[in-house]
Amino acid sequence: MRLTKLAGILAVSTKRAFRPAPAPPDAPLPERSKRTTAAASGAAALASFLGDAPGDCAPAALLHALCFEPTVDLLSDPAVPVPVAGLVVSDQQWELAEPVAIGSAVTVDVQLASIVRDSSSTSLFVRARIRCADRPVYREVTVYVARKAGGEAYEVGRTPRIEVLDHRRAYGTNASGRLDIGQNAAVSSRVFRVADSRRWARITGDANPIHTSSLAAKAFGYRKAVLHGAAVDAWMAHEAGLDGAAPCSGGTHFRAPALLPAHCELVRLGAEDFAVVDRDSGRDLVHARLTGVPDGRGSERGLVLPRDDGRPSSTFLGRGMAAAAAARHPRARAVIEDAKPWRRMYRTAMAELSAWDAPGRGSSGACDGLAFLHENLRFADGRRACEARIVTPAQRGDVIDGTGRAVRELRVPIGGRDLAGDELVAELRRWQEDGRIRPGAVDAIADVVADPSHLDLSGWTFACLGAGAELSPAAHLLAWGADVAAVARSPLPELARRTPQSAGRLHLPPQPLDVAADPETSAGWIASLPGRVAIVDTLYAPGARFLLAEAGADVLERLVCQARPETALAWYGSPSDAYALDVPVRRDFGKGGAARALSVYARVRRIHSSRRGGVYQGLIDVQGPNYAVAKRIGRWRATVERETGRTVSYNIGPMSMTRSVLDARVLRAAYGGLARLGMPALPANASAALMAALLAWDLKHPEAGRSPDFLTDKAIDCGLFACPYEPNGLMGFAAVLGADRAVRD
Repeated sequence: MRLTKLAGILAVSTKRAFRPAPAPPDAPLPERSKRTTAAASGAAALASFLGDAPGDCAPAALLHALCFEPTVDLLSDPAVPVPVAGLVVSDQQWELAEPVAIGSAVTVDVQLASIVRDSSSTSLFVRARIRCADRPVYREVTVYVARKAGGEAYEVGRTPRIEVLDHRRAYGTNASGRLDIGQNAAVSSRVFRVADSRRWARITGDANPIHTSSLAAKAFGYRKAVLHGAAVDAWMAHEAGLDGAAPCSGGTHFRAPALLPAHCELVRLGAEDFAVVDRDSGRDLVHARLTGVPDGRGSERGLVLPRDDGRPSSTFLGRGMAAAAAARHPRARAVIEDAKPWRRMYRTAMAELSAWDAPGRGSSGACDGLAFLHENLRFADGRRACEARIVTPAQRGDVIDGTGRAVRELRVPIGGRDLAGDELVAELRRWQEDGRIRPGAVDAIADVVADPSHLDLSGWTFACLGAGAELSPAAHLLAWGADVAAVARSPLPELARRTPQSAGRLHLPPQPLDVAADPETSAGWIASLPGRVAIVDTLYAPGARFLLAEAGADVLERLVCQARPETALAWYGSPSDAYALDVPVRRDFGKGGAARALSVYARVRRIHSSRRGGVYQGLIDVQGPNYAVAKRIGRWRATVERETGRTVSYNIGPMSMTRSVLDARVLRAAYGGLARLGMPALPANASAALMAALLAWDLKHPEAGRSPDFLTDKAIDCGLFACPYEPNGLMGFAAVLGADRAVRD
């Protein structure tokens, strides 16, 4: 039956949707039978929907789809007292007795086994059976429910015995009254949209309008369009590894509709028990029991956010880390715990914390914050992050040797010219006078200029996390003749292409490494590298991914340091963060038309001072709390490790014109406005060169990391530290100021 015919049946049946339900049927309950084929086209369409390649056998979802057309014909029979439109599946049980090869001719038999009505709804129990060469290969019982179609209770036919799964009885409920899934990680997750529902309708012929139209769904009592239950069941079975190649079975209870768009997570509760939950609300939508799931089919890899009442929560982790770090400072802890909602109040909380966890106060706060992270962050297999173990990969990967001559002069592209020697130092001194760079950074770079041996990093191997980032020091280190190990989520063809012309060696892992997905193998590969290892963290990712990436980096760093005690650690900080800071505010900031306009704007919009209680407040709302907490992880690790005597490098890098900034119109305009205020951003290649030079200087002067001001004493902050206004309020004005002027390197 074609989709248009099914739509016609549904359209006719919709006319009966709001009529009073008729009395029980007198005629025998209908049956249907149809000869068809487990077609390759159907298997391919289903596989495409599920994001996979079609196999040789028909999965249970395809066999269920073969049952659907005769089922619609069956439910459109005049003996059925409710319309097809508006029906939803509440429960389903199925069993695949033996594999069915794609292309096999089959016979589908369907029967309306019973009709059960109560005061609120009518339920239709439909049996289906598929025969292949007269052998029964598949069977199912599906319960269709018509809401708002109740009346005087009755039962017609023989109702099949079907177990209505209720995992809440077995696993309990959480504080929100929903299924308690504990800290079980998702096997898989997916965002389903109305477009997916329309696609499923085309694949299966299920043209029920409640699945594709919010207007139609509201007519039947749903707030939004409802995802097909069969689509959820198909996705669930596929992600659990049931591909139809072996006998298997499933039972599903759809206890709540998946309203589109729906961000669904499939969670494994036990050996055979699964649940589909709404990731955003934590609501348990589907309870399922699947048999025949392949051994070893577990959860998503890597680190996962802890759950708070069933929902993965970066807020639980971030605020918990901050509160733990402030545990010994009652005032700071109270401010952090009262920061609700966290997304709006985190800036105040993290600034308050910055006065307490500053390195000058010791490492107790940093230790407590990291301990909370490692106790509460988990791997997908259920282990806590503190239980991580180093894993050495079976292969070492490739090494690319450079044949060029080592560069022994620091050159930085500024203002369209490559500055070096005294000219470069003079330019940096001018920046210092303008309050754009800290004196410690100028002095360190001047040392590198005066003594080029700083660029001789023989004996070191730099494991660059995020080696492909524009601000990564990898390219400069290779040019200076160093060994570089590239840790990145994807191959780095450009870096590999440039290495032969350099003087260094590039170590490539046997496969790309994701520090959040597999910090243990990443640590094992780094620990196997030759020379003295320095791990350099220049990672960045949007949102909660950044928090997980930095958490993975911290797991990696801890494991490598245990295996290689001589390891050095390095991070790039950001001026858009909060620090305990003793930098005087520029008194002459009000000079110039743009600065005077800003002073008026600041009074009208009540932009706060950048200094409160000895803390510089540089956090910007648009970056979000995950950014702030992720950055704090590296600061804490640096604070802890420096007290053990480990060589650490932490340098605050400048605002930089990276591709992501240039592609974002608002950020590009804001940087243009800041330039007009005397706080220009740097070209990305200039920032990378300066930061690489500071890293080299730190390794030659490990005593510098023991200073209580080591986080900020060599900052290239572009003037934000000396600005009297908070960057959060400043950015809006800067964006307007720079909107009419293109930003160029």
